[in-house]
Amino acid sequence: MAARRHRPAAVRRGPEWQTYVRRYRSGWIELARKNGKFELLAFVALYMLVGDGVESAEVYGAASDKDQARLVFNVAAHMVALSPVLSKRLRVVEHAARIVDETNSVYQVIRPTRWATSGRTHRA
Repeated sequence: MAARRHRPAAVRRGPEWQTYVRRYRSGWIELARKNGKFELLAFVALYMLVGDGVESAEVYGAASDKDQARLVFNVAAHMVALSPVLSKRLRVVEHAARIVDETNSVYQVIRPTRWATSGRTHRA
């Protein structure tokens, strides 16, 4: 019988009882054109909003310009509209580009800062 390889979880137990510590803080995903980058980012934003189990979570969507970040918000808002479960739990505020959870968690599109639009962005 072959040995089974242990795969570490993305969230693991911390030293304190009943607490969880995030195992990964950043990641790198590369996708070719027209392969669903906006959908993937919208899923991650909604997961961090409702599936992560954190009350009053703050999830921000930022890009090199606000219109591009708004595209991801539009996909996330459409996902909420299509899901009966998410529609009961989340409130979409179109004019403010926000999605609010019943646990006071919020997904918000923010405008880029001057350093992000200057072409000298190191990491975003």
